[in-house]
Amino acid sequence: MYSVLCLLIVSIFHGCNAHETEKQMFKFIENQEKIIEEHSISNRELAFLKSYKDGKPVSITLYYEALCPYCRMFMAEQLYKSFNRLKDTDIISNVTLVPFGLGYKSRLANGEHVFICQHGEDECQLNILHNCIIHYSNYDFKKFLRIIDCIEDSEQPLKRADFCLKLGSYFYNLDDAAVNKCRNGKEGNDLLFKASLLTDELFRHTKQKYVPYILINGKHIEVEVDMAQDNLNKLLVEKYIGETPNDA
Repeated sequence: MYSVLCLLIVSIFHGCNAHETEKQMFKFIENQEKIIEEHSISNRELAFLKSYKDGKPVSITLYYEALCPYCRMFMAEQLYKSFNRLKDTDIISNVTLVPFGLGYKSRLANGEHVFICQHGEDECQLNILHNCIIHYSNYDFKKFLRIIDCIEDSEQPLKRADFCLKLGSYFYNLDDAAVNKCRNGKEGNDLLFKASLLTDELFRHTKQKYVPYILINGKHIEVEVDMAQDNLNKLLVEKYIGETPNDA
């Protein structure tokens, strides 16, 4: 089976680096799975959660910016791990990502939007890329989360992006050519502008502006947000089976 997968993956990556890219992909996936197994819900608990059908599924919304250290920490250490461990249960109903954050925007005479991001031009490029990935995943969190986590969980996210897009192409039929066209053109610019409007609308109704800004079932409750950043698995399971975090 492994040899068949190798042949399939090699056919995707053209050129002299095909075998090296294949090795990187399998190593990346293996490392992710190992980390998740070591810091997560036990197999016995997971079996119970798969069989439990009377729970209340939970939605997660995250407003963030691509190079914010705390955003990246939450996505890598909590959000993706919880999703990957619980993906075969009914616990997570939806994940919405809004990549913009605390940037600034203006509009040129030709209609093009110009952005200034907190962590520089690389962050603006990554915010656009994330929006394009989400869009071309048809807003299906079961597709875009792994791709975006692959990018975010790297010391050099922009340099790793092409590898992660190929991973998305292989596993989720992501049109990586369309994503690349999107990130370098008007479509990506427009998608980032839409994300900025969603962020503006959120912060219009909050006392403070910061990221990561997390909503659980559409609500930002401090005790739940604190738990989400410390132990998202615990929060999701408690919400699903009907327990309420203390002081909520």
